[in-house]
Amino acid sequence: MSSVINSAAAFTSFLKEIGLASLLPAFEEQCWETYGDLGFACASPGDPASIKSDIIDKLLGSPPAGETPDPALVAAYKAKEKLIPRIRRAFATAYSIAQADAEKFAAQDQDPVIRLHPAEREVRRQKLQKSISGFSMSGELYPSSRLVDLMATILQSGQVRYVPWQKCTTARSELLDKKETPGLKLGANGCLVPAELPEGPNCDLSSDLALDNALRRRSLAAEIAGLCEYQAMQLWHECLKEAIYSEPIPGYGRVSHAQLARADRELWALIAASCRNGCKGELPQGPTAFQDALKEHMFSLRIRLLLSPLPSSSARGSSLAPPPPSAPGPSGVENKLLQKMEALKSEMATLKRSHASMSGSASKPPGGGKRGKKWKRKKGQDVEDAR
Repeated sequence: MSSVINSAAAFTSFLKEIGLASLLPAFEEQCWETYGDLGFACASPGDPASIKSDIIDKLLGSPPAGETPDPALVAAYKAKEKLIPRIRRAFATAYSIAQADAEKFAAQDQDPVIRLHPAEREVRRQKLQKSISGFSMSGELYPSSRLVDLMATILQSGQVRYVPWQKCTTARSELLDKKETPGLKLGANGCLVPAELPEGPNCDLSSDLALDNALRRRSLAAEIAGLCEYQAMQLWHECLKEAIYSEPIPGYGRVSHAQLARADRELWALIAASCRNGCKGELPQGPTAFQDALKEHMFSLRIRLLLSPLPSSSARGSSLAPPPPSAPGPSGVENKLLQKMEALKSEMATLKRSHASMSGSASKPPGGGKRGKKWKRKKGQDVEDAR
């Protein structure tokens, strides 16, 4: 569904553009404030008489009656009659938009993209700027049209899709965004298929300030699109900042950016589960179902656990009590000393063996003489006795 059909700002801008600004009070008196109102104001759109009686006469009024009508009234009515072709044009445009919206509602696209009219977007931005204080919605805090359209698509289609941080771009980034013409590429089966266009540039998230600006732009875009109030979504973003800047208790580390991203994605998943019937609210001016689900799940136990500090490496080591690590290997200097010690040990062992052999040969009797033979014979007898 197109958001133009329900935009009062877009309809007013169109009437001024075609030269019907003087009839704006008459349109408001008949409660024709949008394209949808005027598109269905005529009972028989194809009947010129019905268009004249149901629309033209109600806007211009009845012609002056009587035998001698006031010349001033006749001149004023003739001046209004010059606007009849423009009134027919306004009705034809409104009826075409209403008919196209009805056809699009009957056969919705697989991946619809809802785009707010520039006039409607500007009216909502000015209204939001008056309600917030402390900063100006300009520069780095002016959300891009693509970001606002993403939020509007979620509201109108009822399909909650996660809006990542890197897609929360500024309006300034769209100035340098070059529009590419879709071409052809080779598909998996070898045939030419339409190439997909890139989704646009990503925003800067290199610092905490840049991340804070990106999250604030997402909150502003949500209210401009009518998906969620700025204060409600910004409350969740403040919870993320509180988690990452809080001082952890001893034995626990700080919450990382990866934990924040995971908690943010999980929250949107819970919101999507709660908005299966759509994201709009029960009342036109009341909170949306998306906003109610956001407030319900941002303080849930699962989200709080994802934002809790994790034990540090020292704390995990003391709690699990793993076996002590093996001693580190020796360095180069220690290797040299060990080699010298091994050489000295081998040298000492050689000296001991040589000393033992020398002492054994000195204690033996000489080979010749009776004493030597006697010793040998005795030794042989001992060996035989031992056998």
